[in-house]
Amino acid sequence: MTRVLNFSDQQIAQLRVLHSAPPKLFSDVLIAINSVDRRTVRVSALLDAVTAQLPESTSFANTVVQMSVMLSTVARRAGMSKRDLQSALAITAAKHLSVDSDGDKRWQIMAELAFAEVVYLSGKALDLTFDFERLFTTAKVITDVRPVYNEEATEVMGAVIVQNLQLEFLRSDRFETFSLALDSKDIRSLIEALKKALQKQEVATRLPQLKEAQIFVAGEERNDADG
Repeated sequence: MTRVLNFSDQQIAQLRVLHSAPPKLFSDVLIAINSVDRRTVRVSALLDAVTAQLPESTSFANTVVQMSVMLSTVARRAGMSKRDLQSALAITAAKHLSVDSDGDKRWQIMAELAFAEVVYLSGKALDLTFDFERLFTTAKVITDVRPVYNEEATEVMGAVIVQNLQLEFLRSDRFETFSLALDSKDIRSLIEALKKALQKQEVATRLPQLKEAQIFVAGEERNDADG
């Protein structure tokens, strides 16, 4: 049985943008996507192709590509067919936009876009990027100077400098914080480990086995046409 798609408020707003766009734009997007190298795994490559096809409609290009990749992921995870997805889009639009969109050609093309191989591969690549229990968001180091008092606490005899590394991460759609106390040796060790990680990343992108493959580094792939 076809179900209503569980969309966030932002995705409902994007659905409204799609519904208000002329059907001709969707046909142009399909032409652009079909022209992309079939080995593409980068959302930015899809955006570049669509914005080149629709240079006066950059905002729409962003929306249609982001929604296509998202819908591809939804369909893949739910085991939906192209027809299932088209029907689900029509039902979802009817619920949230209060429109009778059954048979709307827009949703037919959106389903075709979601099932295009390059969209599928790009969506899967993004899934692999974020397929972790915890995702790092920000970090900061708090330098704390703690005075050492005499026994009577009447005079400061010295001080201890403590470095506190605070890591913020995303876990199950919730932001959490984890703290670690560091000394000077720990900080230098962490810096060296991070430098080595960047070096390994650079070497990995030049592996002969990946010569013919498209590669992007997690965190460096953009998902809008302004990047």
